[in-house]
Amino acid sequence: MASMQELFTGQNRYQVPRYQRRYVWGYENWEALWRDLTELPHGKKHFTGSILTKFDGNDGADVTIIDGQQRLITFQIIFRLIEDLLNSGKYSDPGHLISEITEAKSFTRHRDIARHSDIEGYRFLITKEDDKKAFQSIISGECWKQEIEDSNLDLDEAFKSLYNKGYKDKNKNEQSDQNLITTAYGYFGWEITKHLAGKDANELLNLFFDLKYGFHTNKAELDRNDNPQQAFGSSNGTGVPLDEFDLLRNDLFLRVKDSKIQDVLYNEYWSIFDDNPFWTGRKPDEFLEHFLMAKLGPKDFKLKDFKRSRLFHNVYKGVYHKKLEEQLDNKLKHPDYAQCWEKLERCIGTKQLVEYLGKKEFVEFVELASYAQTYQDMEDPATGIGLRRQFYKDLNSIFKNLDITSLPPFLLYLEHELELDREGRDQVYKILESYVLRCQLRAGVNEDHTIDQKTDPLFIETIDDEGDIKVNDPTIAQKIAEYLIFNKTGPKWRRNGAIKSGLRSAAYQIKYNYTVVEYVWKMFRYIFYRIEGKIREDANFMSFETFIEVFPYEVYLRPMYKGQKPTISYNIGNLTFGTETVPMNSSTREKKKLLLQNEKAILELNRKIEDSETWSPTRIETRERELLRYFDRIWPPPEYFINQNSEPRTKTTTSQKSEDIDDHPWVSKIQVPCVIVSYQKRKQSESVTLDDNNLFICSLDAWRDLASFIEIVDDVRRKQLKPLQRRSVQLKIENEFLKSAREEQAIVSLVTRSGHLLEGMIEDIYEDAICMEIREHRVIVLKTGLLEFTTDILYEGVVKDWRPDSLFGSIECESLSRLLPQEIEVRSEFLDESILSRKLLPDMKVNFNLNIVEKNGNLHFQALDVEPIITGKLLQGEIKFFQQREGSGFITANDYQEEIYINKSQVAPEDRSWLKEGQQVEFNIVETIEGRSSVAINVKVVK
Repeated sequence: MASMQELFTGQNRYQVPRYQRRYVWGYENWEALWRDLTELPHGKKHFTGSILTKFDGNDGADVTIIDGQQRLITFQIIFRLIEDLLNSGKYSDPGHLISEITEAKSFTRHRDIARHSDIEGYRFLITKEDDKKAFQSIISGECWKQEIEDSNLDLDEAFKSLYNKGYKDKNKNEQSDQNLITTAYGYFGWEITKHLAGKDANELLNLFFDLKYGFHTNKAELDRNDNPQQAFGSSNGTGVPLDEFDLLRNDLFLRVKDSKIQDVLYNEYWSIFDDNPFWTGRKPDEFLEHFLMAKLGPKDFKLKDFKRSRLFHNVYKGVYHKKLEEQLDNKLKHPDYAQCWEKLERCIGTKQLVEYLGKKEFVEFVELASYAQTYQDMEDPATGIGLRRQFYKDLNSIFKNLDITSLPPFLLYLEHELELDREGRDQVYKILESYVLRCQLRAGVNEDHTIDQKTDPLFIETIDDEGDIKVNDPTIAQKIAEYLIFNKTGPKWRRNGAIKSGLRSAAYQIKYNYTVVEYVWKMFRYIFYRIEGKIREDANFMSFETFIEVFPYEVYLRPMYKGQKPTISYNIGNLTFGTETVPMNSSTREKKKLLLQNEKAILELNRKIEDSETWSPTRIETRERELLRYFDRIWPPPEYFINQNSEPRTKTTTSQKSEDIDDHPWVSKIQVPCVIVSYQKRKQSESVTLDDNNLFICSLDAWRDLASFIEIVDDVRRKQLKPLQRRSVQLKIENEFLKSAREEQAIVSLVTRSGHLLEGMIEDIYEDAICMEIREHRVIVLKTGLLEFTTDILYEGVVKDWRPDSLFGSIECESLSRLLPQEIEVRSEFLDESILSRKLLPDMKVNFNLNIVEKNGNLHFQALDVEPIITGKLLQGEIKFFQQREGSGFITANDYQEEIYINKSQVAPEDRSWLKEGQQVEFNIVETIEGRSSVAINVKVVK
């Protein structure tokens, strides 16, 4: 046992090796030591742990600290504090204590400045480079002068202030950038000055002698033949426990016996961990965890088990070492490792290198440093891999539970293990980004702002994809894509139909679901931000965070056209970045003028807005298709990445064709076992069979996923329609409608003769069937089983006539006239919920969706979701003339040259009594055919 007096006596100088961790003691450790010091009965002894040292072979006076640096530094801080307080003159100084004061001072001062001139003020201890400036400032008295003496505060307040500077908040939850050694000086100074309140130097010297003679340590010294690794492992156990990464660091360097070689290895490979503030807190341990996952994969490194035990260092020494030995010869042949080995030979010499550094240890240092640099680059968007990881961070700000914990090890694996060139790695990154984003855009945002299924496990599972993904395989990217496309456990990689449907579902959420509006806007905003970067063809386009904060526009989205249907108003084709200076009720032309007024700040997205007074739903759909093409270039659909002839890697049974279905080419598209849905029932079959009762057919896997989503139209079910007796009366849909819907990736709705509502995209068209993609599954719908067909393609037409008494009328559509044998009927029940039937007037221009339905063997063409086309902004005017009996008249407005027709049907019933000459009103104008007066709509009386 050795007292502090014995420990700090003699010519020895303690050296903290460069590979040791820096000073990490904090409040709990300081508080425990202070409690021991103040509660220790005067003259009694207290054991304060072990000190493990080893004489450096190069200088007999220097002693390397293997374990105990935290305590030694802390004791030196307290001794220096006592000297500073004795020198301060703040405490009475009886003359008979002069000798003791002199002895106290000598305890922190060197006796031979010339011999130790390189350390400028150090006497007993040389710290790591990270702590050198702070420690030297205290030992030299500089810290006392600057922080305490010159502060103009009382001693206790000055020390308290210095201590508080060590934390970012008053609750001491997070450390500041101040070195912990300086914070410790503040803490003990504050405690000592409080303890000495009203007391003289006798009490101060009591503290000094208690610390000097009362605190004892078990000092152990190793010689050249001792195993420092084993000794270190058995001695460590007091103070702040070593993190897993600390154990690894000590393990690596203690295996290298020569201090000069240690210095070379530290400078060449290990300094990355000490030279950058990035490697603080839990970062090193997190890196070790991800490094092991990347090297070993989930089969050999079961993350949940090891996280529970936190024994990553044991895994490193055991599993990783074993795997490294198996790969060692091949690794040493790698050009990168050979180059590093040659460099070390030049620095150290071959003999010493082989004697003191085994080839396995060499590879460990190289791999850890290389992986660490990549891991550090992940956090920097200015680097290639940092830019890639930023995508997931941005997305995580939208979807609350987007779990990407397994992404870092996968990125390490991709960058270092697969040996892909830059082009190959970029392709894999593109696959992963497309997969992750498209999985989230199935149907907007969930009520709790989360996603349906986590994509996270698939990153790591891809590493162990049943051995299919090999190092240096040129088809790696395609195999990863196939794995994600055909996997059965994770979320589905959405194709374009699901994306379009999801974005339109999000539009409804903005209008009707206020709990998720903020998150839906975030989702749209991020997509537009990426499209802006793509339009610019700028790979280094500013970060999303910077874009939101510093771009001259106040970057949020707003509609160019304010209609009443959310799928139009909030369709991505109608949205663009705007500012508060752009009034919502401005015309499209006025909005564009304001958006493009600052030439230096013009967004390319805004340049692409057409220069047109009107901004109709038809133009909105055109722009939607254009933006979706950019979307596809950024996040391509799954089929983009694989050979179109690729088959699922799950075993399937080939369809058994009977002679009566050989003429149906779509049969081969159905995987068996399949489900065949007929009028009265559904059946499972090992082969595709057909009869006159069949309505639609899909695989058994598809049915399991779709069954709960297929709605039944009640009024159709109640009719209990029977199978068609003659095919001549089946629902006839012109192929031009089908082809147009397929080419435009439109969402179509089919209703079977038993009332099944099927919504999806058309994939293929056959003479007797339509192949649909519904929620990523293929469904064959037989044309003989169809009752209704609707597409979400918007058509523009004119109200031909409208009968308010019967709420019935018709629409004429020039673009459809050659395909339709009759006019398109419109009834009140077909109108959009937000459009009152009374608002339709002859010659109004409207947008609508087309519905084709079979009734008693005849085709009927119906207009659904009818909406008048509004032009311009909200106007104010005055009623110039109004006939109460007719319920109509005209309005004049300053901003409009001609008189505007008004009909009382456009005014709320409670306001109609106010309709008279001179009355002020607000209104919109609806487009009409040429030669007809403009019509006021949405009229509000200004009271």
